[in-house]
Amino acid sequence: MTQRALLIGAPQLHRPLDRLLGVARDIEAASDILTSHGFQCERLCGADARRDAILDRLDELACTSSDAVVVYFSGHGGKVDNTRVVTDLRSCTYQPRYHQFLLPEDFYDHEDAFHGILDIELSVAMARIAGHTRNVTVILDCCHSGGLVRAPGELWAKGIDPRHFNKRATELNHQIEVRLEALRARIDMDGGPRLDADASPDIIRLEAADLDHLAYECSRGGERWGALTLAWHEAVAQHRGQPVSWQALGEEVRERLRSYTGDRQRAGLGGPVHRLPFTLDRAPAPEALALVRRDCALYLHGGSLYGIRPGDRFVVVPPAATRADLAQQLAEVKVVEVAPDMSRVEVVFEPGGAGDWVSARAFLLGPPGAWTGVAVQASGPVRAELARRIEAVPSLQLCRPGDGPVAVIIEVPGELSREAPGEVPGELSCGAPGELSRDAPGDAGPWVEIRDRVGCRVSAPLRPGPAVVDIVRRLQRAAVLRGQESGRGEHALHTPLELRVQVVGASTTAMCRHADGHTTRPEAPIAVSAGTELRCEIASCASPHEQPPQKVYLTIFHVDVDGRIVRRSDAAPTGIPLWAGEPHPLEYRPHSSDDPVRLDWPRDTPRTGPGLYSLIVVAGNRQHTLAGFDTCDLDDYTAALAPHLRDFLREPRDPAMTRSRTGPAGAGAPLCHAVLRVDFLVSPSGEGDKPA
Repeated sequence: MTQRALLIGAPQLHRPLDRLLGVARDIEAASDILTSHGFQCERLCGADARRDAILDRLDELACTSSDAVVVYFSGHGGKVDNTRVVTDLRSCTYQPRYHQFLLPEDFYDHEDAFHGILDIELSVAMARIAGHTRNVTVILDCCHSGGLVRAPGELWAKGIDPRHFNKRATELNHQIEVRLEALRARIDMDGGPRLDADASPDIIRLEAADLDHLAYECSRGGERWGALTLAWHEAVAQHRGQPVSWQALGEEVRERLRSYTGDRQRAGLGGPVHRLPFTLDRAPAPEALALVRRDCALYLHGGSLYGIRPGDRFVVVPPAATRADLAQQLAEVKVVEVAPDMSRVEVVFEPGGAGDWVSARAFLLGPPGAWTGVAVQASGPVRAELARRIEAVPSLQLCRPGDGPVAVIIEVPGELSREAPGEVPGELSCGAPGELSRDAPGDAGPWVEIRDRVGCRVSAPLRPGPAVVDIVRRLQRAAVLRGQESGRGEHALHTPLELRVQVVGASTTAMCRHADGHTTRPEAPIAVSAGTELRCEIASCASPHEQPPQKVYLTIFHVDVDGRIVRRSDAAPTGIPLWAGEPHPLEYRPHSSDDPVRLDWPRDTPRTGPGLYSLIVVAGNRQHTLAGFDTCDLDDYTAALAPHLRDFLREPRDPAMTRSRTGPAGAGAPLCHAVLRVDFLVSPSGEGDKPA
């Protein structure tokens, strides 16, 4: 196995006022972590960390066969206002509010040319690398913020005061336009990678701060460190050898950063965070939620958007636990107050006395209430077997009278189980997750098929075994997401938004509008066939001249006809920022018109009737945590590098748990949110076909 890491350290040694003294230590720490995981590390530090050298190495990584790639950067980040001279590569009309960039070591050596590495340059380079391997990690210990704050002896900012750049904003914008023209020319010659709302669905990103906040260096043991790198290094050391996911690791990194910087810096984590670090393997404990202690209170990273309700109980276990094992129980907690993205809990049982529970996880005890019922239409023995399997899953139960089921399991005669040509009934084996062990086509059964809550058939006939439960849980998660509503009362979002959809090659359009705190969705699903292409964008209709300017954060999902949820937006748990008056296309190629979204039919789903496809956008007035959807074991959950650095450098904030507050949106204000959704009834008659 070939694993390569590129470690970049740009401390600006020749500029005494901007020099970062901890970069060399950061590179050593990153090398220590990655070498222990089997990576071959190449270093570009100090004078070697030049713009051309960095981009050349990124190109080499994109052209080299590797099983895993890590790109690590420690240094300064910068931003400059867009003077509306420069048009971004996302479309011919889009003009970003800021240009963001990394500062290589030779940034100041060329007055006549811009020598930063632009956000879009980095995004395109990383997408090219991800085109060769799915196992890609990007770690950015740098600052993209407004303002330079220094506290000698305590913290040292890792950002250049943007006022320094804005004095030369017009000049820099013209130089940046030259850089973008060069990138356009290269894309025209070589072709650019496909970028949707993110650059690639497989990139893990650990970043130090967002657009508006500082990253810092701090002192530890007489040495200067990047605070993010120190937190990452110590968190990895804490759990070395344990099967801890990126998500669990990220929670501990955030908590350590809060401690190191006095709550001034909070890291962002994005991508398929259910993975074990630097692998494609899924971590255990998929149904666990992170539990953190803040300000003498306990919170779960999951709220009403995940189907959690007041009164739900969770068992607290160590981070490496794979299930709700009472032998490892640290405590039992009960949900007492629920916000959209977080829940406050109280301890109801703590056998070992008060504990810190660093990176502890919480498993649900019993069904969470809504979206848990499964209807079974089968004979006695088959029904009993299915009931046993369903009731063994904490989040499921047999459907109670009067409840609408999330799934219906129907027994079918053996001869009907082979009616679809090319489909062979099967059941999941007890081996590797997701591997199918097919039964012989002549086996007489019993067989069952599964339909979703609107009656669409989502599986070929299969044995009443583990595969049935897996599909039902997938449909349950789809029902939870589709069932979400926009916030009300103090949680109502008042920024006007539009989710616009147009069928390519037809006059069919659809729009979901949100205005004055109310969401209006299309009355019925749009009928299309598999293979249909859509042009989709989410736009803010707020005035760009309003002060202060309104900004919302977007998390974008689609739910496929078989119930699989795919995250089309940034997987960082904070959402993609959308400024007033701006649109955000869902898919595009750099330097071209927006590419359409294609509705393909899942290969393993029977072509026996129409299926329901949903496009869902969750918009919040501040950064919000929605990465918890993957902790509910979302199959094929994906997320990816956003096309701009500002889209994946962010700061999560605590939820608002108090009933009444005044003042602008911020860390002390409630999370106001809107859920926009457009549904499609997809006929399998088209030619579209994709792997499940």
